[in-house]
Amino acid sequence: MDQPYLLKQCRELLIDDFHTETRIGDLRFRLHSPQALPEEPTQPRGHYQTVIFADGLYRLYYRGQLPVPEATPQDGNPGEYTAYAESADGRTWRSPELGLFPGRPANAVWAGSMATHNFAPFLDERPGCPPEERFKALGGVQHGGGLYAFTSPDGIHWRSCAETPAMLPPKDKPWSFDSQNVAFWSAAEQCYVLYYRVFQPVQGKNLRAICKTTSDDFRHWQPGEFMALNRDGEHLYVSQMAPYCRAPQLYIGTPTRFFEDRGCATDISLCFSRAGGPLFRPFPGAWITPGPDPARWGNRSNYLARNIVPTGPTELSLYHAQSGRRYVMRPDGFVSLQGGLVGGEWTSRALTYGGGTLSFNVATSAGGGMAVELLDSDGRALPGATFAEHDLFYGDTLRYVPTWRGREELPLRPGDVFRMRCRLQEADLFSFAVE
Repeated sequence: MDQPYLLKQCRELLIDDFHTETRIGDLRFRLHSPQALPEEPTQPRGHYQTVIFADGLYRLYYRGQLPVPEATPQDGNPGEYTAYAESADGRTWRSPELGLFPGRPANAVWAGSMATHNFAPFLDERPGCPPEERFKALGGVQHGGGLYAFTSPDGIHWRSCAETPAMLPPKDKPWSFDSQNVAFWSAAEQCYVLYYRVFQPVQGKNLRAICKTTSDDFRHWQPGEFMALNRDGEHLYVSQMAPYCRAPQLYIGTPTRFFEDRGCATDISLCFSRAGGPLFRPFPGAWITPGPDPARWGNRSNYLARNIVPTGPTELSLYHAQSGRRYVMRPDGFVSLQGGLVGGEWTSRALTYGGGTLSFNVATSAGGGMAVELLDSDGRALPGATFAEHDLFYGDTLRYVPTWRGREELPLRPGDVFRMRCRLQEADLFSFAVE
């Protein structure tokens, strides 16, 4: 933390002390769980879901299953297919009559290979990506040869990139890829990133775990790196890692925790990665619990669709793959720095100002509030941006622009090193941004 952190046209979430120099008084980080809505009859049910929001349309992919003989192996069996649904609002869904694969339901977009077991698409946001490859996917299982690459111009009509797998299964890790293996283009790392499933010895026990690899071209992948995230005896079934839509330098995942010795019960955790760094969980317990429904306490009953998508200016949505429930949450509302009844004072690490308007995502009680002061590189309050001059804020907004005696102009020039000091009382600070 010796070097100032460049703050330029970006949003930073307050999920831990990464941006903290000091915390004084009644302050703590608080985990916020999303709110479950009633079941939606049109929302598809199925394993290994992915939701993509692009061009004003929500696309949802999931695994379908036709009947097969009981003796047929389960993973990649001939009855599996990749199904597709779409929505204009992310709330109600329709299954289009595509008719692409005879003998399969009309909304099938891929069939006939083991990749249907865990077909995982994404929107390729790499600058210069050919239009015919705008959508990409990986799918496959270990006994089927590995992960195969696919491309599509529209997310519906897919083609295989090669007859050979893009990534072979690791020889020393049995049951690799036996889950949803998720890839994306990382603007922060300037490469394709893939998080995939392995069995890994952790403290003497083989656990379902997560590895990461990268690629420059989506066809050739580097050797994988184990992500040390599992707690003692804890299986992590999927990662669902993806760049966060409001701060793509931060990856967010919702791994399913699997407890084999508790009747295979599952719940959903929350993890992060600052691009290129390790996975971490500021709150390693459950983020979404099974709840009172007995059906949610069985095996394979708690998985989220990959990607957290906006469904309104003040709402993010997550989709529960088995129950047909949608979860909603405040943008950036994963974790907050919370000031209690007495309140406290938070001072940021040194930041380099890149130009733009400073804003905060913050919510207070009626009796609470937030005050902001800016400091120079030596820790002295900047004239024109002191606590004494700040106009106290109380309220609830995704974009609070601080003012000092009615003025929001910052006493900073691009390249200046500064710190922020915030006083929080009965307040939750979720993020800050320069835009």
